[in-house]
Amino acid sequence: MENFGKKLCCAVLFVLILLPLLPGSGLAATGNDKIVIMLDPGHGGGSIGTAAGDIGEKVMTLRLATLIRERLQENGNFAVYMTRETDTDVSLPQRAVLADRVNADLLISIHFDGSPNPGDRGVTAYTSVFDQWALVELGADICNGLSAATGLSSNGVRQKHDTNGYYWNEAFQWDAKDKSLGTLSDYYGIPTWCAKFGIPSMIMEHGFFSNDGDRARIFADGTLERMADAEAQAIIRYYTGHTHTYGEAEQDFPSNCMFTGKISSRCVRC
Repeated sequence: MENFGKKLCCAVLFVLILLPLLPGSGLAATGNDKIVIMLDPGHGGGSIGTAAGDIGEKVMTLRLATLIRERLQENGNFAVYMTRETDTDVSLPQRAVLADRVNADLLISIHFDGSPNPGDRGVTAYTSVFDQWALVELGADICNGLSAATGLSSNGVRQKHDTNGYYWNEAFQWDAKDKSLGTLSDYYGIPTWCAKFGIPSMIMEHGFFSNDGDRARIFADGTLERMADAEAQAIIRYYTGHTHTYGEAEQDFPSNCMFTGKISSRCVRC
């Protein structure tokens, strides 16, 4: 499960973002009309995530993300990137920067859940609290597909607000287009940072390691493959099941002391 450290000062932010992101990660946006998906295997390196025995979440997220990538690439309509392909530390801001480098249409962060309550179970999609980035329809379709393919229950789409006003505070609101939103803010780091770069995103939790029933299903033979099939098919339906109609180009974020600004024209449907 993703967590989000709130107390970053500006100096730390500069270090996190401007340090080299990944070995050999000079990503460039595609020069064609393919839909650009950034898959984000959660955790990595020193961040193990939740665990089932001696198997850390970071191992399973990388396995699942790799399978999803294979299926999307087979479809032919997608250019697919990953924030990490090895057991590497990648900060939350860095993951958003990597997605911005390829002008991603979607970043989906792959996770497995854990809870001190052994009764908590099921798959869950966490989307942004902002309507512009909410992706509720896609999140619901992924949850339903995962549940049907694996027998895991579905918790559907959830959104979590940050009550500390982090996103829109004076130090970090260089991307804000509407100051009237006040303290409305995402709690989790992936939707927070991706929204700053104008990138739709979600966190997908693929069941609880801490629940006996979920854990048995997750580690059963073929489950990761069935998860990848269901998740890829939901993404394919969402992005290719209609004719793309583009609206006026809008500002994703303005120029600031760290980044050159960007405008994008996005499909009015997806």
